[in-house]
Amino acid sequence: MKNILIAGSLMCLSLGAYAKNTSNANHEKNCRMYMEMANTIMKQKQNGLPLIKALEANDSALKQNPDKNMHKIVSLIIRDAYEQPSYSTPSIKEDQLNEFSAKYYLGCISMYE
Repeated sequence: MKNILIAGSLMCLSLGAYAKNTSNANHEKNCRMYMEMANTIMKQKQNGLPLIKALEANDSALKQNPDKNMHKIVSLIIRDAYEQPSYSTPSIKEDQLNEFSAKYYLGCISMYE
């Protein structure tokens, strides 16, 4: 629950400034982007990517695109993913992946309602 609140707060920081000037289609696009990021990060975690490598990739992305809000959000998603238990059963991994990415989409889209 704490992670969801933090995620919502961080998303408000990055998306809140744009909320007044964007259409519903852009809201949907932004939220799908967060869902896809969460999906990718969780897949990498499930496939054995060490936490340090995920953090280093995020730091490298910040150097290429100095968006500090995005860096914070991705850091939060990374931390949240790596706090989740690890599973070896493919069906459980798929369920975890779907629930994890849906959490970020739903948290984002609810900001616009």
